[in-house]
Amino acid sequence: MKQFLFIIVACFFSFASFAQSISGNMNTVLEGEKVVMKYGNVDIYKKDKLIKTVLTDEYGNFNVKLDTGTYVCVLNYDGYAPVRKEIRVKGDEKEDFAVAESKVGAAKLKKERSKTMEYEAMGSISAPATMGKDYHMDAEDGDRLHAPIATGMYDMKEKYSDFINNKSSKMGPLTAGEVNDFSKWSLWNSYTEKEFSATATNWNLLPKGRYTVQLQNREGIPVADAKVKLLLSGKAIYEARTDNTGKAELWASLKKGVELAAGKLSIEVEKNGKKEKIDRVTTFENGINHITLKSDCEQSQIVDIAFVFDATGSMGDELRFLQNEIKQIIFDSKKVDDRLNFRFANVFFRDKGDAYVTKQMPFTRILTEANSYIDEQSAGGGGDTPEAVEAALDEALNNLEWSDDARTRLLFLMLDAPPHNTPEIQEKMEKLMRLAAQKGVRIIPIGASGMQKDTEFLMRILALGTNGTYTFLTNHSGVGGQHIEPTTDKYDVETLNALMVRLIKSYTFMPDCQSQIQDPELPYPDSLVQYPFINVHEDTLKDSVSIDSARFDPNDKNDTLNITWSYYPNPTRGIVNIVVDRDIDMLYITDITGKELMVVKEIYKDRAVQIDLSPYPTGMYLIRYPVGKKWISGKVVLLRN
Repeated sequence: MKQFLFIIVACFFSFASFAQSISGNMNTVLEGEKVVMKYGNVDIYKKDKLIKTVLTDEYGNFNVKLDTGTYVCVLNYDGYAPVRKEIRVKGDEKEDFAVAESKVGAAKLKKERSKTMEYEAMGSISAPATMGKDYHMDAEDGDRLHAPIATGMYDMKEKYSDFINNKSSKMGPLTAGEVNDFSKWSLWNSYTEKEFSATATNWNLLPKGRYTVQLQNREGIPVADAKVKLLLSGKAIYEARTDNTGKAELWASLKKGVELAAGKLSIEVEKNGKKEKIDRVTTFENGINHITLKSDCEQSQIVDIAFVFDATGSMGDELRFLQNEIKQIIFDSKKVDDRLNFRFANVFFRDKGDAYVTKQMPFTRILTEANSYIDEQSAGGGGDTPEAVEAALDEALNNLEWSDDARTRLLFLMLDAPPHNTPEIQEKMEKLMRLAAQKGVRIIPIGASGMQKDTEFLMRILALGTNGTYTFLTNHSGVGGQHIEPTTDKYDVETLNALMVRLIKSYTFMPDCQSQIQDPELPYPDSLVQYPFINVHEDTLKDSVSIDSARFDPNDKNDTLNITWSYYPNPTRGIVNIVVDRDIDMLYITDITGKELMVVKEIYKDRAVQIDLSPYPTGMYLIRYPVGKKWISGKVVLLRN
């Protein structure tokens, strides 16, 4: 059995194999004491080409796997001169990278250490690295913080019970949830007709006429960052770029109450001078528009991430989180692929009449430089509820130099108040949404405490219009004021660290041009799913099949179902067989981000049902089943080539 499971695991992902590596430690001298330098940039060059880039860990260590050859290793840390070494790799090479002392760098290091100590003294519990990527709570009862069984069961309830139940003055890690309206499209449409109808009229915004494009090359590799246009009688009415899964979302209109214009619709895509066109297009309700582009596989490794932050007085807790946790979040996210070249930018905003309306730091590759800028900021000002959100988005989209060629562009918008609601600002918000989509910038709002329903709606519109997702803080951490419940059927509660890591990984993950797939370490089982949660002893985990992390709640009347389902083969070249141990209504098939692709209905006990993923490109997909207020999910790898 152990040998069989080993073969399954060994065959599940294809990895580039490297027998050699460069490892080392980044350190300097601070006030006569040797200190390690956490989250410093380590870049590996082959001649003049950047081929690998990683970050040092919390102990200043790094390891990069490489082929035999000569490389230049460059280490960067904010305030210090770069360290550059040429290294001949014949085996596992180890080097010590001592960074020369610097008054500017030392001042920044001391300030950072002081802020960290202050954060800890306030009682904040920084989520450990393992927790930062895998731990979550059940939204329904709010009293469990646990890890998926696949990574080792560790029940956190006892450790964090005080702050989870608000019985302590200490803060816990910020907790958050996600509502991806692309994964619940029919539910979103029903909300816009009922709960959000008046709010949509108030903002005069409501995306409608959704057209989804799936783009891949002839080898079945998703094509990212292709320009896509929705044409009406030959004129572009919406422009977007394909994401890391090769998808683009196009809209016939963003206005509330405006009839869709009559005329012939078509879709045009362009990548590296190669063009394809669909003259007969279909709305998402009737299917996805598949396009195969006859072009070579050329993948950008650039990932642009901008943090746009409401720095008014009510956002102090959230600012402290950003100052102290963002480096760990990026470190965990970047492990998905050491070829990815991350760049970071920041925009802070308040409102007219405050000390400033917006201020920004341009894109940089040096994570510690971006973090130093965040460390210099403070929360203050405000007064009336609305803030200069539109000015901040304008600054971020028009004045930051986003990469022309990027795999992923993410804009995290953290705020607790909307923009001023005037006809002029409504028009500006629509134009900014269109601009973000045209540039391929996915907006991911993070709603903070005190936010109201009109702001929630607007943030969800921003996410939909730019192919992003809506996220929000919850009350489970005991930090800050009250957080409103989102208008949705269910959501899972995670640490904010975990949620951001999961999203960054999901939005950057791609197979390479040789169809090799690196494991993004997302917590889903790969062949057998069981519900409710089965408590397998941790010692047996290495030799057992991964089990989904959903748990049975006896107090939930909708939560009384025991169900087991399996699926095979995995990996697959298209066909997946699914067998369940009881009759169920439907299964949802989604991409790695949770975006709905198809629904399989009326599945009968012990009778295999087949799904066909062959129209889609190589990548990772999810099979999801709703149970009460929870989802249980499994992952499957599609290998087209």
